[in-house]
Amino acid sequence: MAVAWFKGMLINTLASELYTTGFLKHAYEMGINPVPDPEFWEILDAIQNCIVLPWKKKNLPGRPKMLRIPSAEEKIKVQSCSKCGQKAHNKKTCLEPSCGISCKPTKKARTCIIVRKKEAIDLSAQTSHLSLP
Repeated sequence: MAVAWFKGMLINTLASELYTTGFLKHAYEMGINPVPDPEFWEILDAIQNCIVLPWKKKNLPGRPKMLRIPSAEEKIKVQSCSKCGQKAHNKKTCLEPSCGISCKPTKKARTCIIVRKKEAIDLSAQTSHLSLP
């Protein structure tokens, strides 16, 4: 429509007469009557004897969703974090600090544990003069 207006064309010539408001008013002049109960419908014999089958289901692309319901004896795996060991979250969404004591023994985690041990040794040296009652 914007291109037709820009080119100077009449917009009314681009659409059919069926889309005008006058034609729409003319279509509903007589009013709309309610549909009677199905027992009063007149169905032709040719249509009444036809068997209508449902459409064939088409498989959508992608991995299908799991539709089965697990049985009562079947255990459901609960997600657990490999970093802190708590349930209901994973390593990526874990809120524990990256160099916590519960780190897995990877190269990075070993350095974290060593740093923690050194800090513990330093703390014990500082508090050795304090005696417990």
